Amino acid sequence: MIGRPLPSEIELLPLSRRDAAIRLIRRDGTAIEVEAWTAAWRGGTVTILADNSRSAGREEEIRKLMEREQEALAQVRAERRFRELLEAAPDAIIEVDQDGCILTINAATEKSFGYGREELLGQSVEVLVPDRVRANHRGYRADYRARPATRPMGSGLELHGRRKNGSAFPVEISLSPVKSEEGFRVTAVIRDITERKESKGRLQAIQEKYTRELELRNQEIERANRHKSEFLANMSHELRHSGSRSCRRIRSLRTPHL
Repeated sequence: MIGRPLPSEIELLPLSRRDAAIRLIRRDGTAIEVEAWTAAWRGGTVTILADNSRSAGREEEIRKLMEREQEALAQVRAERRFRELLEAAPDAIIEVDQDGCILTINAATEKSFGYGREELLGQSVEVLVPDRVRANHRGYRADYRARPATRPMGSGLELHGRRKNGSAFPVEISLSPVKSEEGFRVTAVIRDITERKESKGRLQAIQEKYTRELELRNQEIERANRHKSEFLANMSHELRHSGSRSCRRIRSLRTPHL
């Protein structure tokens, strides 16, 4: 290096200036980015060069780490928001794996079925199915896995859930397949329709009562009309009979006695 001219990139630097954008070529032909400081010294110029490649590498590594951290924070916020929405849902929501094992539930599930969260996680979904249909439920799950689609379960059928105390209650169930790295998943949205059934029953009872009252009223009207018709028929008969007697009496009065 002694006695050789400086690279033009350094020689052209003004005094007392730091420039971090200098690119030099090593002896092996590879490029290197440096920071350079120049100053007058003993009638000449002194230049200090600092290899910036390692620093740039560390900065790039730090940048990537910060990006990954931001992505992780965004994922955590998304998962937290999903959990908030899940817990706020009015219907029971359950996620099961391909074997029917319960993976996720929300607060409405606990309220509807009477179980605690820890009591259900890891259990077979059949624990929420009434005893009378439990034996066939595994077959239903297998059929759904063979033809997965977002659709209501048991369309046209009356479905029931089973509470922890063994009691059954009417439900509507919507099924959705879920793509997951862990394998096949199914999300079930379960709506307790007990109040709707009771309201429908009360409405039907009112309609039946009204229908019975209407039938009784129609029967009374028909009976009254029948009595009216009979009364008018009797009156007409009496009037004709009375008129006939009057005519005979009048004729008898007009006939002279011999």
